[in-house]
Amino acid sequence: MTHLSETAAHLISITLGLTFLVSALAKTRRPGPFQTVIFLLSGPFRAAYKWIGICVLCLEVLTGVCLLLGIFPLLTSILTVGMMLLFDGVLIVLRLGHPGVDCGCFGSRSGTGVTRWHLLRNLGLTVVAVALVFHLLP
Repeated sequence: MTHLSETAAHLISITLGLTFLVSALAKTRRPGPFQTVIFLLSGPFRAAYKWIGICVLCLEVLTGVCLLLGIFPLLTSILTVGMMLLFDGVLIVLRLGHPGVDCGCFGSRSGTGVTRWHLLRNLGLTVVAVALVFHLLP
């Protein structure tokens, strides 16, 4: 069980909320890498990859706003953990199966594919999201 102060919990919520919003904004400004990732990983739903991408962006924005405004905090933090785990999985799949493909996470322009930095950044965000869930549990 994690014991966070209320201030730490608010800072985590703000950080995660801003991260989701910045990420969504970056994907709309430079959608190419993100669309490539969705296309590569959409499998049998490949025909709907653009809609899948739009849904992910909308979910990121909604989650970011809810985290920033404190709307349904426990539900939003659980959703955040789920999304972070999904994003972690995507990064691992890209790193192992498509090493030259950028994740498009933050509108990346590196052209180097998924690096250890991407994995560590997401793992850190996942850990603090999990800490937030445990803090909010009754």
